[in-house]
Amino acid sequence: MKLLLENWRQYLSESKNVEVQKTPTGFTLKLSVDQPVGQYTHNREGDNVRNTAEIFPEYRGKGYGTMMLLAAIKTAGDLGIEFEEDSESLTPAMSRLYDELAEQRWIVGSGRSWAITDEGKEELQNWMEEENETPT
Repeated sequence: MKLLLENWRQYLSESKNVEVQKTPTGFTLKLSVDQPVGQYTHNREGDNVRNTAEIFPEYRGKGYGTMMLLAAIKTAGDLGIEFEEDSESLTPAMSRLYDELAEQRWIVGSGRSWAITDEGKEELQNWMEEENETPT
């Protein structure tokens, strides 16, 4: 995963967009890079948190999921919502991603609750503003 984080810039495209729709129990975030790449939904009902992430197959393994998770954690903070890991179905892959983002110091947290750091915000902003590079 570290290699993925170091090389994510090679998969940049021209038009990046994060669309957020607030819901009564959380939010849905849609990531587009020239076309839809995936979406992330964060819902809280009582003590139960449910996160659903999907990166469309042709975009997997290129760092888009990492950037989408950073955008989701930032969005939660911007909306005044405490961002927590899914309380029911956290996968080993997602758990590793949280750990790796924390190791990069892009997110901080205790227990299952996370917030984006200034470094994480800068990394996300740089990714959103980067010019197009053709994948190799």
